[in-house]
Amino acid sequence: MLSKQGPKTAVADVNADGLDDIFIGGAVGQPSQLYLQTTSGFSKKQVPDFSTFTFNDVTACFFFDADQDGDMDLFVGGGGNFAPASSDKYQHQLYLNDGKANFTLLSGSFPVSHTNTGVAIPMDYDNDGKIDILVGSRSEPQNYGVAPKSFLFHNDGGARFTDVTEKTAPFLQSLGMITGAAWTDLNADQQKELLIVGEWMSPKVYGFKNGQFAEQKTGLENEFGWWQSVTIGDLNADGYPDLLLGNLGQNFYIRPDADNPVKVWIKDIDQNGTIDKIFSHTLNGKEIPVFLKKDITDQIPSLKKSNLKHADFADKTIQQVFNDGLKDARVLTVNNAASCIAYNDGKGNFKLQPLPFIAQLSSVQASVITDINQDGKNDIVLAGNFFDLLPQFCSIDASYGQVLLNKGNKQFDPVTSNASGLLVKGQVRDIAQIKQKNKTGLLFLRNNDTPLYYQINLPSTKK
Repeated sequence: MLSKQGPKTAVADVNADGLDDIFIGGAVGQPSQLYLQTTSGFSKKQVPDFSTFTFNDVTACFFFDADQDGDMDLFVGGGGNFAPASSDKYQHQLYLNDGKANFTLLSGSFPVSHTNTGVAIPMDYDNDGKIDILVGSRSEPQNYGVAPKSFLFHNDGGARFTDVTEKTAPFLQSLGMITGAAWTDLNADQQKELLIVGEWMSPKVYGFKNGQFAEQKTGLENEFGWWQSVTIGDLNADGYPDLLLGNLGQNFYIRPDADNPVKVWIKDIDQNGTIDKIFSHTLNGKEIPVFLKKDITDQIPSLKKSNLKHADFADKTIQQVFNDGLKDARVLTVNNAASCIAYNDGKGNFKLQPLPFIAQLSSVQASVITDINQDGKNDIVLAGNFFDLLPQFCSIDASYGQVLLNKGNKQFDPVTSNASGLLVKGQVRDIAQIKQKNKTGLLFLRNNDTPLYYQINLPSTKK
């Protein structure tokens, strides 16, 4: 299901008191919420304009200074799958801050949007001092598999944004189903690069030069995954940013690898005006349909005559089932389901290393890179789960959150829940790092459930 991608959160000091405040995006019929930190905890701040426009789901948000007045404004991106693409439920919104945490909706800041937002990040790509925005689309609503349009918005000043995608980043118009992005210097050239990941995609890196983005080689071009998230951090202490790539994990019903890819074939096979999406996986060197005979023949009734019995269907390859029906189909591939670290050689070339086995038992929807035990090496905290799948696929539900301690030499040791104190049930969609009372904590945002806050204690507490 693509209608349960929230909640997402953003953290910043929005009232200039030196304390981290928290925004939590709302869902269907539920306004977003802002919590201001005080010396005694967090207090909910009433923001009437959060009720003016509610999304299917808030699937992207961040604080940034949109109008260059020195305070933190708020971008909110809409997503979900409840409504058709023609709905206004997917429109991006900008809320301006008066410096005292009073936020006002500024209508018309962005062109009309009709895609399910997968990620949005701030980035001053042209170094003009005004923060621009990348919006990566996860899907075209109610039409999964079709490459949605993604967007690059240029900040013209005064918190007004122009779509410059066609001129500056035309690849975004059909790149794929984007779930994560980052803007950072990956090759030590003192210029930031744009990193993008997504489902049925390999990680992509683009540099900006002469007024346009161009793709750069990374060594990851053939690593096609169901990438769910990306987090940037130096994980081998060499001074270069590495990539923590969250995937669906190796405990899924279908388990692709380099020699046994999973594919989705996208085409209006029976020419009824609806685009069909047919999945195959590789068994003994043959591409076999993933879905059952009944599922396929119900979707495409013309196949019933040639597949009257289950025995007729059971041993057929996907090409034999459809004959010439898949000719000219758009084909997407996944050959890596593992959550991984992509280690950077300092020149923007990466080599993948899978996370430990326990991290592969479920999906990784969100992660944080931080030094948990204060030993000078960056550790990993991750969480995920994905419950809403077809019954034959089961649920991806084996994660209770995971701490991986960095032992050096690219070795990470999993810590049990009893030892770490971390036990997060449910579908985690975001993790926010928050400073409170001179200590750091992690806020886990769960779909259709309450947030959970865990304080990070120093090693001397043995927790």
